[in-house]
Amino acid sequence: MSFAVFRITFGLMVILGAISDFLIDDSYQMANFISPEFHVKYTYFEWVPAWPELWMMHTHIVIVGLMGVLITLGLFYRFAMVVFTLLFTWGFLIEAAFYLNHYYLIILFSIIMIFLPMNRMWSLDAMRHPSWGGMMPGWCLALFRAQVEIVLLYAGLVKINYDWLHAEPLGIFLRANPRHIFGALAFQDWFVMLGAYGVIALHVLGAPLLFFKRTRLWVFIVYCLFHLMNSYTFQIGVFPYFTIMATTVFFAPNWPAAFIRKWPALDAKLGVTAKAVIPPPSPARLHPLVIWGAGIWLVLQILIPLRGALYPGEANWSREGYGFAWRMMLDSHRFYGSRCMVIDTASGRQWIINPQDYLTERQFSNVSTEPKAVLQFARYIEAKWQREQGAGDVIVKCELPVSLNGRKPALLIDPQVDLTRETWGIAPETWINPMPEPFVHWRDRTW
Repeated sequence: MSFAVFRITFGLMVILGAISDFLIDDSYQMANFISPEFHVKYTYFEWVPAWPELWMMHTHIVIVGLMGVLITLGLFYRFAMVVFTLLFTWGFLIEAAFYLNHYYLIILFSIIMIFLPMNRMWSLDAMRHPSWGGMMPGWCLALFRAQVEIVLLYAGLVKINYDWLHAEPLGIFLRANPRHIFGALAFQDWFVMLGAYGVIALHVLGAPLLFFKRTRLWVFIVYCLFHLMNSYTFQIGVFPYFTIMATTVFFAPNWPAAFIRKWPALDAKLGVTAKAVIPPPSPARLHPLVIWGAGIWLVLQILIPLRGALYPGEANWSREGYGFAWRMMLDSHRFYGSRCMVIDTASGRQWIINPQDYLTERQFSNVSTEPKAVLQFARYIEAKWQREQGAGDVIVKCELPVSLNGRKPALLIDPQVDLTRETWGIAPETWINPMPEPFVHWRDRTW
């Protein structure tokens, strides 16, 4: 029953997201997804194409919204989940500059939901197949809870680093944001420090307490307050509400019936309590494919965020092993006069270019902070110069002064390196400069 509520809520969020995307100004969609010659790409997914025409993008969004309707109703559920997952993942892979953790989380949940029979209750599919009985295997709940727990734990563990333990960039976000409810407290070091350590405790200690009946409700209430405050302060879309709904799977599977039972009139009309009285399923041996599939999935979910520990230095600066690791709200960047030099080795001609002239605002932010994106941009400039300027062998060097979490501006990469000769691999990149010295107190910063 709890999965039915999650499925319905998930579907409604898909519908609302599709409506929101469809109503976005066409000029914004054109400028960011259709018109750009250059797109920042994920490694191994450079082949994923963007929409060549605006009407194709609109069609994509409409189909996603229709799949949301089918998911909500529980009609042709598995077909709808497969189509939604493929289309949403395609949209996600088109432009890496728009990476958000909650998009990645939606993809992970969508993949899991394809294999879970979330349409066995409160669905049109269940009405068509009354023999289903509304029961789900216990492994479904265990797998889903494990996925949520991994995300919540990592959201706290990644914050155990020098910057966050010194209340940055949380202090930067609060001091620069007029929407928070804390007033002058946001400028008090002790208060920001309390918030930084409180967030770590909420995830590292609170997430495991969701497994225990005595502490589950209290932790859930704190999570709700935390996410609602984040939603109001930082306006981060559906992620807070999506996470709240995902956290409800830690309650007993029949919690919706227990909740509705408190309103007898509503209960009598819907008949939820009666439907919730279902005999427990008989023990059944899991198929080896289920065991291996779920096991491999969870091992990957545990290992992928840990890969950042294999690289020297701080992943917030080098971005090596940074993505897909639940590193949320961990860095604040300011840019200072980025520029690139393009050299035609045959003629000796040189050009100084501003990357911002060739990128969208989101892409410029990504290229200025992601060394991997800088390489892609350099290759784009190389091909563009060869095509439009008739250049032969081209060298591209870039100066990217960046301030991370209030530090003095420093060059992210070696400005003498020809980026067209570099590749992004598994080994640490020597052309990425070390992270600069620790930041000074925010009241003493002059930059």
